[in-house]
Amino acid sequence: DLVTLFLTLEMLSIPTYVLLYLPVSSKLGQESAIKYFMLSVLSSGLLLFGFSYLFGLSGSTNLTVVVSALSGATQSGSTSPLALVAGIFVIAGLGFRLAAVPFHFYAPDVYEGGPTGVVAQLALVPKVAGFVALAKVFGLLGHPAAGLPFDVQHTLIPLTLWVVAVVTMCLGNLMAMLQDSLKRIFAFSGIANSGYMLIGLLVAMTQPKAGANHSGLDVLFFYLVVYGFMTVGAFAILAHLRASGKQTSTVDDLAGLGKSHPFSAFLMAIFFFSMIGLPLTAGFVGKLNLFFSAFDVPTGTKMKSMFQIIAVILAINAAISAVYYLRVIGAMYLRSPLKPNEPQRMSLSFVAACLCGLGTVALGVYPKPLMDITTQIAPTPDLPVKLIANP
Repeated sequence: DLVTLFLTLEMLSIPTYVLLYLPVSSKLGQESAIKYFMLSVLSSGLLLFGFSYLFGLSGSTNLTVVVSALSGATQSGSTSPLALVAGIFVIAGLGFRLAAVPFHFYAPDVYEGGPTGVVAQLALVPKVAGFVALAKVFGLLGHPAAGLPFDVQHTLIPLTLWVVAVVTMCLGNLMAMLQDSLKRIFAFSGIANSGYMLIGLLVAMTQPKAGANHSGLDVLFFYLVVYGFMTVGAFAILAHLRASGKQTSTVDDLAGLGKSHPFSAFLMAIFFFSMIGLPLTAGFVGKLNLFFSAFDVPTGTKMKSMFQIIAVILAINAAISAVYYLRVIGAMYLRSPLKPNEPQRMSLSFVAACLCGLGTVALGVYPKPLMDITTQIAPTPDLPVKLIANP
């Protein structure tokens, strides 16, 4: 239901304001919390406005009824211009949670000013909620596959998402190359990763048929899990180093980390290699799935050539991301520490980082179990779904 969905998203956001504001005492932290609050309220207003149009067009707040009504209009070629307006406002409202361009402005400041643990949650949880909400509203998840309200054959919404995906991944990576703050690098990296994941959403909007290797949503959900391991693990290392008394604000602060904190440096290198997409890491499998899913769209798809183009852009951006990740790895292993070594302490953050590192490597070497799970969650429309009935 649209009302329940909106309230659920708000219940996800409201505690975040408190988590961002209370633990900080610096002006930068307070400024980032206020900025996140104001832009979050604005995005909620845009989303609610889009939902109001969906209600007006379908006469119901039930998602199944909304999707069926809009799908029928789309298939008959009588899509209302107001439906396109509704789709644009939904993308705008949820684009804030994805940190997709041009709704990304809050991310660098919030990442830099917020507490490390809270920022790790912000880097992952809103993205998961945003993509699931988009999939539900656009009829890609949990609805009959008779048709889509916004498919690539009939509406401009997929083209809008295509442009947003390309600009998001390109701008995120290019801006990350210019940063010296570690958290701002992570912020722009997260923005770029949102662009990658939008490819999975676009592939799902082509309605892949039986025989397709991917449904789009399966590779999207797989990458969300992979992204969670990489990102949470990297922030856990930063939190562990801070607990040991080491500064972790800039790339220079990690100079010589391979000598002073070899295990932390090794785990951080694993996460960075995975974010680049090197083989034997989960990031490689995730990016490869997204790449091939874009090439595997149905032959008669109206935007097939554009899917091939965006796959190439994904590969180019993965190579660009190596520049700033390898810069940090080089500082850890090829430079001497700027300050005397700090005593190393065991912390729960380090344990969390070890678990994330194990997951990153395990999914890179043997991704099949997770891929089977994501395929069950988001099957292709013509493939049977195994359901477990209650006894």
